[in-house]
Amino acid sequence: MKKLTRYLFSVVITLSLVGCLPPKTGQKPTTDGQSPNKPPHAQEPVVEISKVNQPPTSTKKPPVRPEMSGKHALLIGIENYRNVAPLQGAVNDVNLMKSLLRQRFGFSESEFLMLLDEKATHTGIEQAFTALIKRVNPRDFVYIHYSGHGSQTDDLNGDEPRDHKDETWVSYGTREPGRENEIDNYDVLDDEINAWLAAIYAKTDQVIFVSDSCHSATVARGKASISRGLKLDKRSHPLGRKAYTKLDKYYGVHIGAARDDELAGETLAEDRKHYGLFTWHWAKALQQAHKGETWHQVFKRAYTPVVAQRGEAQRPQYRR
Repeated sequence: MKKLTRYLFSVVITLSLVGCLPPKTGQKPTTDGQSPNKPPHAQEPVVEISKVNQPPTSTKKPPVRPEMSGKHALLIGIENYRNVAPLQGAVNDVNLMKSLLRQRFGFSESEFLMLLDEKATHTGIEQAFTALIKRVNPRDFVYIHYSGHGSQTDDLNGDEPRDHKDETWVSYGTREPGRENEIDNYDVLDDEINAWLAAIYAKTDQVIFVSDSCHSATVARGKASISRGLKLDKRSHPLGRKAYTKLDKYYGVHIGAARDDELAGETLAEDRKHYGLFTWHWAKALQQAHKGETWHQVFKRAYTPVVAQRGEAQRPQYRR
């Protein structure tokens, strides 16, 4: 199996809509240590590390600079929602992952696109993806992170025969009475996100997409004081009947904080700040990455403490 990249990595990512999206490509997610649709002996993509064979003993780790044509990160965090229940750790997630990308990957400020709170409207997210697509060149590395609420709405274009629901990112400013004619009053559809990803995949397959969110808020199981999920939006989405570019497969790695019928929780971490439970353990797992480890091995190191705390209430997903 081809390696995830020929770049030399040590750490990366957070979060996929995939944690709250049913597979649309025929691929099955995995939470049990096996990669979907692959035999146990199949080779997994490898996290390669330059200049750092083992995590250094010093608390300050030298940057790991991927040997790539270019690199780009889109980080989205929404917690101070205007019309729905707020969160406490979404912005902390973004800041944590930005710091990690800068310190271990050598990302510069100009290589980040960031949307926090009121900047992350439906229109703002669409514009950010449009800008990202324009930036990307062949073989570039792309990292996409979303932390915030997820939800569902009725599938209006018939591309969800399994449950007849579209999964959504709950963008800032959505669900405000009296603004039904404004697109910023509606969530971002999974169909939209897949169409944006398809445009990126047309240029590069070096894409990491992680989403620390989920959609179901009907039953809060397990011990999580704050969960990242809202109930079904019963309104007819103005973009729901549009025909979108279909994804035949995902490229790179997709990681989700929970299954599509589970809640992604937040946690109070050792530094006394709130984070997404998966994001916190994912960042720690990436910080500990060794040369030659596969992405799936790093994922399992994050998966274990999440499930230990939340049980079947939150089972992160891995897809490639």
